[in-house]
Amino acid sequence: MTELARPESDFSDLSDLDSSDAADRIRARGERVRRRELDTALARLRDRGEVTPAQRRVLAALADRLTDALVERWASKLADGEVDPETALSLLAE
Repeated sequence: MTELARPESDFSDLSDLDSSDAADRIRARGERVRRRELDTALARLRDRGEVTPAQRRVLAALADRLTDALVERWASKLADGEVDPETALSLLAE
């Protein structure tokens, strides 16, 4: 597992982070949250009955779009210099 993929490394040692590194960490965090929430939603649906492949695809597409919209908003703020890396990462910590 890479350093960026390890949950405990997301928001530790924020010194000397540039915007690109921070954006990578935000994207990795977003992906983990997307997977976790999608798994939770699918499990809840399975508890209520069978989940069709079409339903799985719709939920996965929705999760992807929501995650992309949120993550890229923060990544663009970093790239534009609207927010510093430490602030962006601290706001997205669990």
